[in-house]
Amino acid sequence: MSASASSSKRKRSETESEVTIQLASAASSSQGPVLASFSATRPASDMLFHTYAPEHQADAKAEPDARASILAGEDERLEFTSSNLGGIAVGKGYSCRYLVGVRRKGSSTITLVPAPLHTMARRVKKLKSSELGLNVSPAEQRIIARNALGEAFGTKKAKRQIREAERNKVDVGAMEGVKDFLQDSITGNTEALPTKDTIKAAADADRPIPPHDVTATEPADAYKLSDLISDAEMAALNIGPMLAADDARSAQAHLPFRHSTWLNDRVGALKAQKNNKANRQKLKIVLYIAYLRAFRVSSRGNRSQIAEKLHAPTLIVDSLVSKFTETPRGAVKHQTTPFTEAKLLCWMFALCLHVDDFVVDSTALAKELQMTPAKINELFKALGCKIEVLTAADREKAGLTPGEAAKQKRAILRVPLTFPEVRRGKAKR
Repeated sequence: MSASASSSKRKRSETESEVTIQLASAASSSQGPVLASFSATRPASDMLFHTYAPEHQADAKAEPDARASILAGEDERLEFTSSNLGGIAVGKGYSCRYLVGVRRKGSSTITLVPAPLHTMARRVKKLKSSELGLNVSPAEQRIIARNALGEAFGTKKAKRQIREAERNKVDVGAMEGVKDFLQDSITGNTEALPTKDTIKAAADADRPIPPHDVTATEPADAYKLSDLISDAEMAALNIGPMLAADDARSAQAHLPFRHSTWLNDRVGALKAQKNNKANRQKLKIVLYIAYLRAFRVSSRGNRSQIAEKLHAPTLIVDSLVSKFTETPRGAVKHQTTPFTEAKLLCWMFALCLHVDDFVVDSTALAKELQMTPAKINELFKALGCKIEVLTAADREKAGLTPGEAAKQKRAILRVPLTFPEVRRGKAKR
């Protein structure tokens, strides 16, 4: 080793040995250095921080790291504030203190200055109002508090659910720009939705009832007889043998369906009345209802089998088959469905209204058809009838007591027609 190098090292060592270390005076009241601990977000390098302390505090003569103080700094987006009181933690049993060595330029003395440690908390300025609870509903405050508890004490699954809910949360403020566009889009799409009147008209069209006129002012015009029985069918109905019969029993023997008290009573009543055009027309309607009753129990099979059972004119057989049966694709036999069955009954009941002057004993029909009165009344309501008890005059005419009359309701067709509304939701029990 050369003599010059050895001399240089010796000089450096001598210089270093001259540095002295001393503690700062406790009586100093000037602000010294502070330490700050940031958990995640680091502040910008040009952000300024300031310390704040009470003007009159009891520990004013205490060491700097034992005095209460707050460290704060902010920029346009963030603000940082110490969540503790700095050096006041020294008096609460903490096991360590922080000292910062300060050396003035040109001085060989390092002064150890007590430095309080501040734990910094970050806050986003845009979210400051919501964090403080301003403009936040009680429900949102409960959610915020519940999430805070979940983050602190919840299980892994609960914490994962909280984070997923936060990710899926819709930012209402971000939707402000597209609010008008969404409103226009909703308005445009809802214009194509059907109105209440359109829905009602579609529901009326799907009812298993004959053609009708809702503007009719007379019950006979609500369900016109020509729409129920065509002119060709009316001409094909042969009531000659019934008119030529000597008595009611002989006339009833010409009905294609004889096991009906309702039909037999109507034939007997019409046979006893004057032979005029109105009564002859009613007798034809009764004959057509008898064909409907016979068709209802023999509507299965192909057309020739149905015609053989009915013993009816070809025109009437074709009409009944086309109106009240369906033929599956590729099949030959005709079959009835719940809709065609309801359609046949509604057609029959509309004709019964014409025969009985638009006041029908629905209880008697239910007994004959072996159906519940509620089901029969539902079909009459579908036609627009009102189900009512007998009036005092009708009760006296029928020779019934008030108790007996209360059990026998009548289906009365009133105009203008009103149909029951389509049920919504679950049926009440």
